[in-house]
Amino acid sequence: MLAGLARTATANNVTLVDGTPLGTSTQKENAFAIVFGGGVDLKIKDAVALRLLHLDYMRVRSAGEWEEGVRVSVGLIVRLGTAHD
Repeated sequence: MLAGLARTATANNVTLVDGTPLGTSTQKENAFAIVFGGGVDLKIKDAVALRLLHLDYMRVRSAGEWEEGVRVSVGLIVRLGTAHD
């Protein structure tokens, strides 16, 4: 589990009443965030593993409302250095 602050940014297009574009306005905010997750690795050799699945559930409190999402990843893990027992 991870908990902390997330930096969010919202971009809004700014236009005049007649529709003439003036540019973009960006609002930035610090928000509370929390992530729960875990995964499964398959060891190939001492320094190499295959990440079969990694799943994270994320919640961020931004602009007074909760936003949530899921992040899924797979990959190859290469460990550098040595570990001592």
